[in-house]
Amino acid sequence: IELSGYYVIQPDFPQFHADGNWKEGKPVPEGFSYASDSNDQWLSKEDITFFFEHVLPDKKDPHERKSFWLRFVPKLKASRPLLCFEDETRLQTLLRDKSKIGRFGKIRGINSAFILDFGQVKAIEFSRVGACYIYTENVFNQIIPELWSSRPFTEVGLKDKDRCVDRIRHLITYNVDWRRGVMNILAKHGVRL
Repeated sequence: IELSGYYVIQPDFPQFHADGNWKEGKPVPEGFSYASDSNDQWLSKEDITFFFEHVLPDKKDPHERKSFWLRFVPKLKASRPLLCFEDETRLQTLLRDKSKIGRFGKIRGINSAFILDFGQVKAIEFSRVGACYIYTENVFNQIIPELWSSRPFTEVGLKDKDRCVDRIRHLITYNVDWRRGVMNILAKHGVRL
């Protein structure tokens, strides 16, 4: 059944439903299925929240990156935070709770990074504000042949200005908004809200 913000998987025994503990729940949509290894949306949402609430310096998000990327969660195929040594050390206590963040990788450099995989196009954000790098799938796979590698990535390798589709600087002014630029590029690659 679907409850406010979560699902409860019930055994298929009539006796289980007799106590009426789940009256406020509603049946899931036709065709709904759940498998912990195939439903990454909740993981992507947790990854985005973790990155922008804990990894960003002083938890500051002046360019509203967290709220922007959370809108795209249903379009994501995968996401992965990459932590630099400084952030991994600082967040050690939080990282012990694997339910909060269990799929993080490592990156060499002064920035932590966040990879958003939309299939045909990938976006990479960095903890210190600068720019969002967007790559086609083919180029991304040349730069990062294995997204789930346990080997550390490099900041320099992920910031390849010559090979990315675009490098969108995080600016919000009266006539420039980085979010419009990213949305336009994603839309050209079939990723639309």
